[in-house]
Amino acid sequence: MNIVVFSLKGGVGKTSIALTYALETGYPVVTNEIESSLGQVLPEEQFMEVGFDESFPELEEGTKVIYDLGGFLDHRMVDLLQSKKTVVIVPWVEGTINEQRFHKTIDLLSDYTDNILCVANRVRLDKHGRSDVVTKLRSEVPHMVLPLVNSKGFENIFIDGLSPHQQVKELAAKGDKSSRLRAYSFRMVIEHFDNVMEVVDKWKV
Repeated sequence: MNIVVFSLKGGVGKTSIALTYALETGYPVVTNEIESSLGQVLPEEQFMEVGFDESFPELEEGTKVIYDLGGFLDHRMVDLLQSKKTVVIVPWVEGTINEQRFHKTIDLLSDYTDNILCVANRVRLDKHGRSDVVTKLRSEVPHMVLPLVNSKGFENIFIDGLSPHQQVKELAAKGDKSSRLRAYSFRMVIEHFDNVMEVVDKWKV
């Protein structure tokens, strides 16, 4: 399976999602971004930067791979998108320019695949666990939309190289009240990201 995280717009959490996915699963990551921050966290054997004039690596049949791709769409990505084994995660972030680029990304991808999962990133939930922006987005796109709450857990992964799940285990091991409260505060982002991974894992590709 190919898990592609793609957006035409930077700063929407694409690399954070790809890195969290890799830390949670151990899947290798391929990116078209040179000097990617992924290389500061992932071990060399789990990470590969591919230049514009280079081909994507050929891996063993059945290998699950995460592709952190953005900025443009070239022939290598078209081949990847047209594969029946590919699911594309497209992050959405609130803001006029972000939303315009999100819809342009969806329109572009739709020429090549229907296997698109939209992730409404950095959303805030009401006391009932709902989000008006997620409801609105679901009415605007013909694809599944899942929420992903705003969380310090994503900022921390670039600092200590631990996924939200791993951060909770480390905090719980400390045992003090402050650490336990911090661990508890990560419960929603963990639930949301687990849901994203479960949906992708069960996708019929």
